[in-house]
Amino acid sequence: MSVVALLDCNHFYCACEQLFRPDLHDRPVVVLSNNDGCIVARSPQAKALGVPMAAPYFKHREMLRRGGVHIFSSNYRLYGDMSARVMSIIRQHSCAVEVYSIDEAFFRLDDDPMPIEQGHKIRTKVQQWTGLPVSIGIGPNKTLAKVAGHKAKHEGVYDLCDPAEQADILKDLSVGKVWGVGRKMSTALMATGIMTAGQLRAIDPHFIRREYGVRGERIVRELRGMTCIDAPDEQGAHSLISSRSFGQVVTDRANLLSALAEHVMIVAEKLRHQGGYARALSIFLRGDPPLTHPSSRPLLHPSQGSHRAHKNTLRVSKALDFAHPTADTSRLLAAMRQTLMGCYVPGGRYRKVGVALCVTHSLAQEDFFSTGDDPNRRQLLDTIDQLNQRLGHRVVRFATGSMPEAPWHPRRDFASPCYTTDWKDLPVVSCHV
Repeated sequence: MSVVALLDCNHFYCACEQLFRPDLHDRPVVVLSNNDGCIVARSPQAKALGVPMAAPYFKHREMLRRGGVHIFSSNYRLYGDMSARVMSIIRQHSCAVEVYSIDEAFFRLDDDPMPIEQGHKIRTKVQQWTGLPVSIGIGPNKTLAKVAGHKAKHEGVYDLCDPAEQADILKDLSVGKVWGVGRKMSTALMATGIMTAGQLRAIDPHFIRREYGVRGERIVRELRGMTCIDAPDEQGAHSLISSRSFGQVVTDRANLLSALAEHVMIVAEKLRHQGGYARALSIFLRGDPPLTHPSSRPLLHPSQGSHRAHKNTLRVSKALDFAHPTADTSRLLAAMRQTLMGCYVPGGRYRKVGVALCVTHSLAQEDFFSTGDDPNRRQLLDTIDQLNQRLGHRVVRFATGSMPEAPWHPRRDFASPCYTTDWKDLPVVSCHV
């Protein structure tokens, strides 16, 4: 029988911050988004105070001060490293792990005769080895494992493989909480009287397919206990994206190139870590259109890719396919530079950029004139990755990348140290005898 488990790190960002600040263990904590814009994570104590999720920080600054809430800027290097430690523990107990997000992972427990005991064992080990609180939901497929995850938030580990128990849980679960049912689909279902997951489960799958496509049919069949969504595997992601809003407006191409190079190096390292290759690279730019006379428009050449210059928004994107898939950072950087030349709009006031890779995990057949990755280059890049992992973030880097004083770096007024990834930020303990 198929058994899928979902491990979820509870209030992950806040837990990472509290882990290295024992004085904040039972205190309200929030973490802000890029540029300290919005509240993206809350500890249970902050939730109890009524701190809203996704709310602009500047609107609730006084409320947070009065409640004694501790505020942190996003520290993705810390969160990413702690996430990797959690995932490595899961891989010790399952040969098929799919990292779903920075704080969630699906994994298989098919061969384990006592999955709930194994779930408790994994949960205990994660808490002992990393100090992070986690919960584990178990079910016959991903959708029901997600449902079990809701119950596991309160019970630690919850097994939902029993069909009778599935029916009992689903009859009271709001249809909007089912994994894969978005806001639009949820609204449409509720308008037709389908309010709970149990009611959705009872609908004819063929009717759902006509109304909501194959995705909707798969959700219904998974609620019935079937496996219709790909089981967890170690293949890795099919796409990799890195993006960030700027700390201040950027107008010149040199700074855009520097920022995009930073994102290329991030996704390239992730690509090699999962053993993948990029089939295509795309970049996107977001900001304000050029300041021109009302009667004039910026001239855009058709070859510049996709442009949408609305009254208050400039959105530019362009993609480049590789004849031979690559994991070489230098080839990716060259492709990024070429792509930027084709979509840069002079005079634009850019506020955010990003890079995305379309990933494959198998190389295409090379030809006589192949320009695929050089094996010696791959050994060099692997060495650079190992050095950066051992010695600190971007100790060895490509010259195209940004320096720490780059003007586009995001605001981080409440940044915490990188306790686990930077030697100078290692916690210091004073002992007096």
